[in-house]
Amino acid sequence: MVSSSANRPLNPALRIGYKETWKIGGLRCRSFLLYRTKKYVMNEADALDILRNAIWTVLIASGPAVLAAMVVGVTIALIQALTQVQEMTLTFVPKIIAVMVAIALSAPFVGAQISLFTNLVFSRVQSGF
Repeated sequence: MVSSSANRPLNPALRIGYKETWKIGGLRCRSFLLYRTKKYVMNEADALDILRNAIWTVLIASGPAVLAAMVVGVTIALIQALTQVQEMTLTFVPKIIAVMVAIALSAPFVGAQISLFTNLVFSRVQSGF
């Protein structure tokens, strides 16, 4: 992204240099190299902050499905204990249905949380931490 005035980049931390020059026919061609003039370094606090946000995003995104499976599992276990029907396969189908419904209902919320995390990481990379 170079501005038209004097080949200066729009971002002052970026500069243009010439990588190499070669001739094609009678034309002299250059390949441009865009490089940073400032070094941005990620320290431990930045890495831990991103990791904390990533773990929190995973917990928030998986929460609705796990909560639905837990509620249905405890409910069916209580019904099995009250009726003394000890069938192991009885819990699978209701749990699967409950998890699918929870995922379908919470998909916009989960997508928004993942989008927020992605925007956070990309903005930190763009600004140089």
